[in-house]
Amino acid sequence: MPSEIAVVRVCGEGEESRGVEAKSVRRAVREALEKLHFKLSRNAEVLVKPNIATAKVGGGVTTHPAVLDSVLAFLSGKGFKNVCVAESS
Repeated sequence: MPSEIAVVRVCGEGEESRGVEAKSVRRAVREALEKLHFKLSRNAEVLVKPNIATAKVGGGVTTHPAVLDSVLAFLSGKGFKNVCVAESS
């Protein structure tokens, strides 16, 4: 099965990524998942596996909490009830 990716700009040229508002992240996550034609049965069991490798937010190895929050909000808004977040260090 081929992999698919979606790229969405969250901040404009020269803007600091730290200053991006949560609503911008939420919009970008929603747009990316819609570009991927995210379709599952609402009864599906969904596992969300963020890359949380350290307790400190930042760097290239840790998913920002706003991204995880946005993914969970998207799933909730689509009516998914059986969603689990799994992580291990």
